[in-house]
Amino acid sequence: MTTEAKKAEKTAVAKAVKPAKAEKKPSYKVARSPEAVKMSREKIRVEKKKGKFKRPCYGKWAKVKDRWRTPRGIDSRQREHSKDKPPMPNAGYMTPQKVKGISPTGYFPVRVFNVADLAGVNAKTQAIIVAAAVGKKKRGDIQKAAQEKKIQILNYKV
Repeated sequence: MTTEAKKAEKTAVAKAVKPAKAEKKPSYKVARSPEAVKMSREKIRVEKKKGKFKRPCYGKWAKVKDRWRTPRGIDSRQREHSKDKPPMPNAGYMTPQKVKGISPTGYFPVRVFNVADLAGVNAKTQAIIVAAAVGKKKRGDIQKAAQEKKIQILNYKV
């Protein structure tokens, strides 16, 4: 057998074994407003600028996880703000007020328990989160009403 014949045989086998693509669930998306897109970009920019704060001795031992803990040692160079050590969180890194509490989609999340709660939602700047305690029937009603009003749902379930 030539190499070309072997390659053709392999591709034929691969195509035969390849499973069919699973059907996608129907997704619910509303076109994001320009305000939401702008706020989302601003949030991402601020988060990148702030960065992650590293725990002292992170990377030195496997048991030390990458979660921030304040250094408390009397000789800790990070606690004393040495330049060669990672920075510590302080008020200067505070998130700007205009993007505080915003979701990564660029909307301010609003928790909703029933259809009547949708009346006070601004579709341009706010998105809804259907509360976990809401049942399947009422959740469906809320989702239909939100679709009619073109309100973004952050935890949409089919």
